[in-house]
Amino acid sequence: MLTTKKPRRSTPKVRSGCSTCKARRIKCDETAPECLRCVRTGRTCGGYPVQATARPGPAGIITAYSIPFKVPGSQLDRQLLHFYCSEAAERLAGFSDPTLWTQLILQRCHHQPVIRNALVALSSLYLDHMYSASNLSLVPLQSRAKSIEIISKCHRQLNAHLRSPGASVEVALICGLVFYTFECLLGDTKQATWHLDQGLRLLQGTLVENPAMYASLDGMSDQLLAIFTRLDVQASIFDSDRSPGLRLLPSGRMASCPTSLVPEVFVDSSHAENVLTRLQNITMHHIINYLDLKRCPWDQLPLPAKSERLAIVSSIQRFQFVAAELLARIDQHNQGPPSSPEPKYQRRRQHILLLQIQAELFHGILVEDNTLPPSMRDIGGAIDNRLEAALTQISAILDMARMESENPLSGSRFMLSTQLIASLYYICMKARNRKTRQLALSLLQDSGVPEREGLWNAKTAVFVVESMIFNHDQGSSEGDRAEARLEDFGRGVVDIGGLDEAFQALQIK
Repeated sequence: MLTTKKPRRSTPKVRSGCSTCKARRIKCDETAPECLRCVRTGRTCGGYPVQATARPGPAGIITAYSIPFKVPGSQLDRQLLHFYCSEAAERLAGFSDPTLWTQLILQRCHHQPVIRNALVALSSLYLDHMYSASNLSLVPLQSRAKSIEIISKCHRQLNAHLRSPGASVEVALICGLVFYTFECLLGDTKQATWHLDQGLRLLQGTLVENPAMYASLDGMSDQLLAIFTRLDVQASIFDSDRSPGLRLLPSGRMASCPTSLVPEVFVDSSHAENVLTRLQNITMHHIINYLDLKRCPWDQLPLPAKSERLAIVSSIQRFQFVAAELLARIDQHNQGPPSSPEPKYQRRRQHILLLQIQAELFHGILVEDNTLPPSMRDIGGAIDNRLEAALTQISAILDMARMESENPLSGSRFMLSTQLIASLYYICMKARNRKTRQLALSLLQDSGVPEREGLWNAKTAVFVVESMIFNHDQGSSEGDRAEARLEDFGRGVVDIGGLDEAFQALQIK
């Protein structure tokens, strides 16, 4: 009786093990920094070669891929997708709802090669950014050139998709978001803003003006609108000359519906974030519409400006009250001991604190120049008290991050929209009290603050602040130093063209 031998299943040859296991011709478990096979047998682990397919970084070595579906492409592509799934997606989301990055975009990339290739390129750039931030000097020029080549390929693929009969608005928006993140990682703020503005124009015409035209059952349209709105606000804070690309409320409608913007209860921190983002968008449009009346006394403001400003201030105050109630509920339901609370609880708590800081600072923008009735006006040092309270909260957030290895801020060198850098920079520019300003500057240099948040670069912000402090101290008397704001002292430098323009002007000076 003849028997046929069952053919051996073909598997890819593993080339990423340690040199000791390779020499012994056995499978390496690839544990870092030394593999357990060598440790258990008393051998010296020879370590892992630095290769393009398995680059060691601050978060460890990519040694295997484990993604929720089969994908075509090289082993490197699958490893980079594994890195995206296991680490990059959560870090990009920061404290915000990660569903868009961890689930929805991944589901689309299973069916859309252009999205899949964009995620591969994003992972490659993110890894390169982690290397450079860690000063490991392990990012060769050919690796960076390869990333640029992959990005160019993604652009060509998207152009081809948009010219095809089945072109999808959703694919264009997802790729626009990923391309924006590409340029932020590379530090090209102008190109990043260009990609953002292209996506915002598409969003305004579909999700905002014609919501029935594009509505996804899994919430993709809501998630895209939320993140683009946050990035739109961030870009307008970054560049004071830029108006928000989205208009979520028609002009003149704010005064008629102040109470409907903020509900009586927030379901969770993501719900609160979406409400605050909407308020920020409306506030920025209001500020830009009435910019020529910035320092106009209250009794000289036109009636529409008065009504709208009162409605916005009332909505922000209501937001702060409802957010405080949400924080109290979270504290009440914390199951862990006070000395070591649950990580999820801590993350939600930090997220709400960040939202409260943003609300407080936006409130300060409206009241700082006394363009409100006397009953709602900040008097004397009240504005600096607000700034000091925000700094206390930021310090608490950074302290919590140091104690938790899984905290979004722990080891994060890049995030999209946490607004920590922007908040600290704002406090440095607005504070009249020198101690408040110096504390904000020291926190801006804290290791817990991400190196980059979207368009914002912490080192650039520090350079601008330190240069303004130096120029301010050199050009003013002791009495003037105590009261003047850096923002007022630096008019024509820090208020034209945004942070990058200020950096270049101060460098030249």
